[in-house]
Amino acid sequence: MAHINSDILRLGVDVGSTTVKAVALDPADNSVLFTRYQRHNAHQADTVRQLLEEYREKGTGLVAIDAISLLESPLSQLCHATIAVIAPPEVRVRRIMAREGISEDYAWSRVKAQKRDNYFIQGCDYTLNNDCAGPEEFALQARTLLESILHKHIQ
Repeated sequence: MAHINSDILRLGVDVGSTTVKAVALDPADNSVLFTRYQRHNAHQADTVRQLLEEYREKGTGLVAIDAISLLESPLSQLCHATIAVIAPPEVRVRRIMAREGISEDYAWSRVKAQKRDNYFIQGCDYTLNNDCAGPEEFALQARTLLESILHKHIQ
């Protein structure tokens, strides 16, 4: 199993419907090196590409992108690997209700409006099934997969 190199800078990117948010962490202590919050004006891929270039100037690193419609957008071309994170519908409903304080009926309507798991499973390189008993178990599952991906893509 590959080990996540503690010298690799880390950048997390969240691409939303109107903005791109990013944070870079220092590998030594996970302190924040820089953050970015900017409107993408419907040019998500260009904005992320520009952000990645800025990030590379600060050092090489590992980037995770969380984006609405990633698979349908040019952003997918920036990815060495894509991961579908799925969970059983009942689990998703329970989590949405707890997180947002909404009714079960409304939570079900939101879950039913989403694409089916098969869409993500077929469109992504890897799949994480988040039906774990707790966050620690899922974190271990995610870390194991990430280490496997790093071993394959970063030699």
